[in-house]
Amino acid sequence: MRAQRDPNIFCDERVLQSLLTVEDRYVPQGPYFKCVQKDIQPFMRRMVATWMLE
Repeated sequence: MRAQRDPNIFCDERVLQSLLTVEDRYVPQGPYFKCVQKDIQPFMRRMVATWMLE
């Protein structure tokens, strides 16, 4: 079951502007995947991403 489309989010330009304003604060800095998640390999991340998108 897919989530319903919320017109308050998709039709209000302020939502996008707000997200773009705070985007830089939440981007992982530096080699995050090499320093924090050393035991997880790229092929494992690919499998999880594929599974989540199904």
